[in-house]
Amino acid sequence: MKKRLIGSIVACAAVGLAFFGLNACDKAPADSGTNGSGGDVLAKVDVNSIYVTEEVFLSGKLGTVFSWDAVENATNYIFNCNGTEVKSSYPSVTVQSYSQITLPSDGVFNITISATAYGYTPSEPVSYTYTVRGCELNGISFTSIDDGILKWKADSLAKGYLVSVNGVEVTVETNEIDLRGAAYAGPLSVKVRAKGDGLYTKTGAPVTVKVNADHTKAYLPAVEEYTVSNGVVSWKAVPGVTKYKVVDVERNVQVVSALSYDYSERLPVYGVYPVSNVEGIESAVVEPVSIPYLDGEGTNESPYKIKTPIDFRAIDYYEACYAERLKADGNAPRVSYVVNNSIDFNAVSVLEEESNFHTLTQPFYGTLNGNGKELSNIRIRNRSGYWAMFDFITKVGAVMNMKFISPDIQNSMIQPTLPINASVSTVAYKNYGVISQITVKDANYKTAGGEIGGICWDNRGTVQNCEFGGVIEQKATGQPNQACYEMAGIVAENNGIVRNNSVTSLEIRGTAIPDNGSSYNNVRCAAGIVSVNRAGGTVSNNSFGTVTMKNVLNAITEHEFGGVVAYNAGTVIKGTGSLGTFTHNGTPVDDEVGSGSSLLGKLIGKNEGSKA
Repeated sequence: MKKRLIGSIVACAAVGLAFFGLNACDKAPADSGTNGSGGDVLAKVDVNSIYVTEEVFLSGKLGTVFSWDAVENATNYIFNCNGTEVKSSYPSVTVQSYSQITLPSDGVFNITISATAYGYTPSEPVSYTYTVRGCELNGISFTSIDDGILKWKADSLAKGYLVSVNGVEVTVETNEIDLRGAAYAGPLSVKVRAKGDGLYTKTGAPVTVKVNADHTKAYLPAVEEYTVSNGVVSWKAVPGVTKYKVVDVERNVQVVSALSYDYSERLPVYGVYPVSNVEGIESAVVEPVSIPYLDGEGTNESPYKIKTPIDFRAIDYYEACYAERLKADGNAPRVSYVVNNSIDFNAVSVLEEESNFHTLTQPFYGTLNGNGKELSNIRIRNRSGYWAMFDFITKVGAVMNMKFISPDIQNSMIQPTLPINASVSTVAYKNYGVISQITVKDANYKTAGGEIGGICWDNRGTVQNCEFGGVIEQKATGQPNQACYEMAGIVAENNGIVRNNSVTSLEIRGTAIPDNGSSYNNVRCAAGIVSVNRAGGTVSNNSFGTVTMKNVLNAITEHEFGGVVAYNAGTVIKGTGSLGTFTHNGTPVDDEVGSGSSLLGKLIGKNEGSKA
């Protein structure tokens, strides 16, 4: 059985004639014979099978079609509409095809239908009432702007147009608006809707165009409404548009004709921008848009919620948009994020090069609260540069209260003759903000041509109250002018503050590397907490349980190793720090500070700064 009342008018674009006074263009066929009587009674038309469609005909006429399931043996149907009777040899009637049927002014159709056939008694009439729902007028597309006059293609059934200019609505009768004059100064956003008659046609959805400040150019707006699900961004079609520019957060552009984009193995989408195919209208300008990647509002009271591995990718989108707002308003409120639940990255399919986490490339201005949740089994196989969760945390950025369980990160050069910085760290490559309360357990980090800082590679802000445990290993080295030899459990290079951190059980491994027929071990500066503490850097109140170094260089003038700091040119304060067991190439180290030809120390390997 067909359902009744499926849909109102499907579409009303390009309809050319009005409703009333239409001549018949498809009269019902003449009866093929006289209906008999006294024979078997034809079955009733099943009222539940009647359905209505209102659609556009190729002839340009708007039609209201009543259809029903055919009655067995019937040759004709008597169709009575608001007291006017017509005959049809088909189980359907298009009321506009019958000049004798007048469209009701209130849109209510009172109908009776009966089936007839020669030699049969007609079926008993059945009654049905239908109220018109109306067709929404669409099909508007902008065509040009000339000397301040904006024009568009019109829907032939429109009863005028509602035009909103920067939020102020006016009504125009023709398909153009004059934007000259003081009332329309500056850049404009123009929305146009086709007015309907209120009954058979309804006012359409707005179609928008942007106009520049001197009103010489018009361009399509960016897509404003998006749906995000399982790594796919979708949007509705823009009238008159067949192609779209998808722009990611690093401003890479891809032109698509589809209405969706899978970003799960790519960078997040910054926005979607319609491509114009009309000479007088330009394509959309790349500007920030609102894409609902995450639940929440991004405020301290309602932070964006991170629930899945791919949700982390959305941080880059929101931070890219914040950077744009910051250009216009230096006091723009920063964005807040919270990890909503613990996440096992083994539960997702791996991405390119067998990795299951993309580094976040946009400068991070916000606050990420891990909420004490666990991020387990992050796996990275990288050959495209340094790796960390964040490339760069700004002075106002903060990452805190998060646990990394069993992260497995392997990074390497593309090839020795084409060296890159293949460094590894967990939270940030460069930190100018605050990293606090980060725990890393059972880490397995390997690099071939880079350095390792368990929490951060280059710290110029604050790293505090963090804990690291696991194995970090240098598998190869870079070119002679590359510093690919520093290893540390917390920070590789410190120019800021490193305080109250600890390593539980840390093993640092080097590898013998061939060098002109001989070999050398490729780790020459390593420590439990900080490899190199530069002038101006402060390292205080840090502790370690066990720090074990294997296959590293001997401690001589240029090769330094420490339980807390390997090389110090700044300030190191033991304070409340607890110094555990430190072993260098199988030899326990007991001296607090290295001296002479043995630059090994449980606190500092080589000290050229301040110690307290």
